[in-house]
Formats: sequence, C-alpha cells, structure tokens
Amino acid sequence: MPHEASILGALLKPVSRRAFDASCEALGAEAYDKRFDAWTHFLVMVSAQLSGAGSLRAIEAAWCTQAPFHYHLGASCSRVSHSTL
Repeated sequence: MPHEASILGALLKPVSRRAFDASCEALGAEAYDKRFDAWTHFLVMVSAQLSGAGSLRAIEAAWCTQAPFHYHLGASCSRVSHSTL
C-alpha cells in the first residue's frame, strides 16, 4: 500500500529537517532530552497552533489521538503528556 503524506506532513515539507537539526545542535537545544526531542516538540506545537488548541490538555488529547501516524512525521514519541509540554 503506497504511503500518502498527511496534511501536517505536507505543510511541514518546506521545513528542512537537516537545517532544523543543525540549529538545534548549534544552540544545544537537546542537551538534556531523554525521549522528547526538539523536532517532536516542534511538531506538537505546530499541530496545536493549526488545531487552535486552547490548553496543554487539549494539545495532549489532540496529539495522542493520532498517535499511530506520527512515525511518518519523524516524531520520536507518539504520546506526550501535558507535563512534558
């Protein structure tokens, strides 16, 4: 079965993952992360902005609802808690 990009994946296509990782490396943004990396945080925040979520619990609920589809976006974890955000 062929893979089709999600709407979020299509919107993020102009964002260079290589440039994003390079700037995170230069700034030391992932110095203390264990599982929740900067790219996943970026994905969660973009999806929250686009969905119009009004609280951390709403962001958590929206993100965890689509958990099986995060692999194709390059997310390091499929579920995230509001305390992590």
